[in-house]
Amino acid sequence: MRGGATVLIGMPEAAQFTILPELFRRLQKVAPGVSIVSPRYSRESLARDLRTGTFDFTISTEAQPVQKIHGELLATDAHVSIVRQDHPSVPRRLTLKRFLALDHIAVARSVLVDPEIDGILLRQGQRRKIALTVASPGPIPGLVATTNLIATLPNMLLDAIDLPSGIARHKPPLDLEPISIYLFWHERTHSSPAHTWMRSLIKEVVVELAGRK
Repeated sequence: MRGGATVLIGMPEAAQFTILPELFRRLQKVAPGVSIVSPRYSRESLARDLRTGTFDFTISTEAQPVQKIHGELLATDAHVSIVRQDHPSVPRRLTLKRFLALDHIAVARSVLVDPEIDGILLRQGQRRKIALTVASPGPIPGLVATTNLIATLPNMLLDAIDLPSGIARHKPPLDLEPISIYLFWHERTHSSPAHTWMRSLIKEVVVELAGRK
């Protein structure tokens, strides 16, 4: 990819915390003249934004079976629940009973329930108590560290955020599907050598990040 080029990548906010920093660092090493622009992202307009050239690529956790849109599953991630280490209601193991009894913090979505966590609970006739909803994941670790709230987030996101001391990680007591991380691009750029190279770089970064423990 030539110096001076600009790559337009749409991605959710969590990916801007997890994937974008490492992708930019890697790109600066191998193609220092190339810049990245990550405009406002909407999963509802993902296919249209690729068709119109608003994005060259999009990173998403949802499959997009749309004509002339190519996609690849890059990696999977796991959900992790976090509480403060001295939480009075979570001594060691996080059971489903404790999980449901706790006050949860969640990130605002365009739908009322998280399709994974809340969807599974609703099918079981259960419901968690969401006491606080925030616009982005950024403030969640600090809130968890100073309250009795619990949060369930992608493992890659927790690895990328500077977690305060005194945070304990737990496996959620639910049979949650892995979080799929997809890369999408339009048919018109499918055979472009520059775009093919950039796709390989994005995949390399995501696979590496997802493999970290």
